Amino acid sequence: MKKKEKINILIKDKKIVKDSKSDKYIIQKTSTPWLIGIDLDGTLLNDKGIISKYNVDALNHLISIGHRVAIVTGRPWRGTLPIYNQLGIRDVMVANYNGGYIHNPSDLSFDPLSRVISKEIVREILTTYKKDKEIVNIVMEDNRAIVMQKRDISVEKFFFFTNLATIYEGDPLRYLIIDPTILIFQASDYKAALRLRRELAYKYSNALYIRIWPVADGTYFIDMSCIGADKGTALKEIAVYYNIPLTHTLSFGNDFNDVELITIAEHGVAMANAVDEIKAVAKYITKYDNNNSGVGRYAIKFIENHTIEIENINLQEIE
Repeated sequence: MKKKEKINILIKDKKIVKDSKSDKYIIQKTSTPWLIGIDLDGTLLNDKGIISKYNVDALNHLISIGHRVAIVTGRPWRGTLPIYNQLGIRDVMVANYNGGYIHNPSDLSFDPLSRVISKEIVREILTTYKKDKEIVNIVMEDNRAIVMQKRDISVEKFFFFTNLATIYEGDPLRYLIIDPTILIFQASDYKAALRLRRELAYKYSNALYIRIWPVADGTYFIDMSCIGADKGTALKEIAVYYNIPLTHTLSFGNDFNDVELITIAEHGVAMANAVDEIKAVAKYITKYDNNNSGVGRYAIKFIENHTIEIENINLQEIE
């Protein structure tokens, strides 16, 4: 069999693309692109919150040959925008608030998907706990407005509030007009946080995700969001948007809120620097950590293993 005939058989149900990095043609082993869902902090970003040039180049390269990238983060959009701009990629779906708000910043025709907590539930929780002495602060947000029981610069930096013109301060019940995306209690210590989470879970486990986050000053955040506002559900919905099956999803994460993202993807990857709980549920662990472009290095190698390079081929001849 001649070389041209072999190539024609090979590409019959495949997709030829030109690799922008090597300037060679490659055949994807399947015509279905991969959807790559990536957490930000501790995953795509290094410990200083910076994305490396290698990661930027790697993701742009993968998109240039037909694959899709989605940012899936606990950050709000205002804390994600600088990273999105640095990537310089358009038509990238973004899931903020751990999947509570899914949007396409470059496609204004896309109607964002928003999962919020019923204000009736929030009102009930606030009424019950607003006088709890072990709650040192309360934060509430709906992607447009921020409410804090009391202003605190360290809390504002943690949630990327510092560049906002308006933050409402006072009794959260006073500002409970629409359904919020997140409700957060700041507990005085870990023991108090465990007690609050236990009590809240007992009553609201069917309606809320309840997560605990340590804070540098020794306090703890109890982060409440709507059931369904998780990174795994977000990845699934983004896959539907791009018409990519979950069997062609690759995800990267490092922390507790990445469990669903890692387990729902066909190839869930824990960073080398991930917590043990994430490594335990991941199918793979990167060789390089977040400070050494672990995402870009792994993703490039993974995609290379799912492509066949074609050298010295004239596309007109193939056609």
